[in-house]
Formats: sequence, C-alpha cells, structure tokens
Amino acid sequence: KDFMIMSTIYFISLCMSFILSYYDIKYQEYPIFLWILFTISTIILTPITKVSIVLCLFGILAEVVDINIGSGDFLYLATIGLSLPLHQMLFIIQIGAWLGIIYCLVMRKMKKTIAFLPFLSIAYIIVTSYSLLF
Repeated sequence: KDFMIMSTIYFISLCMSFILSYYDIKYQEYPIFLWILFTISTIILTPITKVSIVLCLFGILAEVVDINIGSGDFLYLATIGLSLPLHQMLFIIQIGAWLGIIYCLVMRKMKKTIAFLPFLSIAYIIVTSYSLLF
C-alpha cells in the first residue's frame, strides 16, 4: 500500500513539475488553481508537514514583499515537501540553485529574473530518482 501511495504522489509531483515549469518558462508565473489542485491531491495522500507550512508561509511573504524569489517557487517546494524529508528538500534547493547558476553562466544571460521552477523540477527528479535507486 505504501508503494502505491508513494508512486501516486511521485506521479502527481512529476505532472505538477512539468506543467508548472512550462508556465514558469513561458510567463514567469503559473495559475494558482493548478498549484492548489496538485497540492490538494497530495494532501489527500500524505499529512501536512512543518516544512511545507514554513515554505507556504515564505510563498505568501514572497507575494507580499519582493525578496528576489517568486512565490511560486516556494509554493512548489511546499507541495513536494509534503512527501520528502528535510534533507532531500535541502538537496533539491542546492541542486536547483547550482543548475540555475550554470544556466546563467553558459547562456551568458544575466537577466533580472529567470524561470527557477524548471531547475527545481530537474533537481526534484534527480533527488527522488537517486533515493529510489539507492
């Protein structure tokens, strides 16, 4: 039963990652109703965690105050944080940041903002795949 639940959560998270990354690349934002839909689908299968609450609060703060990271990035992390331990979340943030830095250096695009959610999504796939394989 646990395997089925975790597989379902992983599938929901992958779908969310691809869809929200598309919106972030194209518009540098995404429809909040999509995030709510994916989050409710995940909450049904797993309990709410302290990490998710904190990340959700940071998302609200980022919406109100300009802290140089989009609220959507925090909300995305809050949703995947429902099913991942803190150490994996930290790895996702670190890998996502490194991928974003490498992208800026390789593309030589020092724009004011970049779509960060695709890098977090790639990091999510790397971290979860590694934890499934090892």
